[in-house]
Amino acid sequence: MMDVAESDLERLLGQPLVLLDIWAPWCGACRQLEPIIQRFSDHHPTVGVYKLNADDNPNVLRFYDVKGLPTLIAFSQGRIVDRVVGNPGSMEAIAAMFR
Repeated sequence: MMDVAESDLERLLGQPLVLLDIWAPWCGACRQLEPIIQRFSDHHPTVGVYKLNADDNPNVLRFYDVKGLPTLIAFSQGRIVDRVVGNPGSMEAIAAMFR
């Protein structure tokens, strides 16, 4: 799991599978989600897991039409395959985003 900025996205989205966690430091639900994201990252090494701070990257929020935090966006081959707003509650629910 790695923190990224808007300037990193084009390169990172070239990976086969990517989970982008859009969060903010003031967001309680984002903080609650962090250990779940970390476990997912530890158990799914083929998925690139990246955290993007919403406050520091407003253009990304507009581009991906982010309406709430946290927002998880799953990418396969650079295309969005699923999106979840809020805490999905489990590592398994995050894995299901890629099915």
